Amino acid sequence: IVESLQLSSQHVALNIEGKIIVHGLTEKSPNGTTNQVSLPDKEGAGRVTAFAMTENFLVYGTTNGNISMFSLVDYQTLVDYKHNGGSIKTLAANTHGTRIAFIDQANSGFIFNPTTEVTTTIENFNPNTKRLLWDPSEYGVLIGVDSRNFTTYCYSPNSRFGPVCEPVCVMDPKTHSATGKVNTTAVPTGFHAIGAYRGSVSCQMPSGTLAAVSLDTHRCL
Repeated sequence: IVESLQLSSQHVALNIEGKIIVHGLTEKSPNGTTNQVSLPDKEGAGRVTAFAMTENFLVYGTTNGNISMFSLVDYQTLVDYKHNGGSIKTLAANTHGTRIAFIDQANSGFIFNPTTEVTTTIENFNPNTKRLLWDPSEYGVLIGVDSRNFTTYCYSPNSRFGPVCEPVCVMDPKTHSATGKVNTTAVPTGFHAIGAYRGSVSCQMPSGTLAAVSLDTHRCL
């Protein structure tokens, strides 16, 4: 049974009963070997629960809490990180695969840096979040999706506290300062989020057609 599928210009990846099958759309892989591989490629890694694919990388999470990054250029595993919070429920990679947002079995959210293998906790994370979407037009902008709301988070790799990721809060129009109340955008009934770009979330409506929902955090832009 195919649980999920993702496609890039060079590869197609399928999650089939907890295993990822990566198939190149060219005759052979870049290193001249077979253009198909099965992941995880080692024993004890657990079942794959979520994965994301960019042009050059495939990232997947497992029931054992592993987050692995596989190179689609030379067909080798580059990162194999163990998260102590248990199973990975869902994850999303930014365009270049330099940051991975994920949710663990405790419904906590994190940003993973595969270069340093350091995770950053998403502060005040909504535990009802089901999906995560990066906005490729704005570095560090992440959208959390639950059944009722879109929540906008902002990730910064550099601050006086180190890397941080926080929800965008409502601004007081008089003082122009944050009120502490998280700024959310209502999800119209029956809308299914597909992607985000420039503060707008593209959604599939019940009829099958597409519609854009502008985030309240971006309405002044």
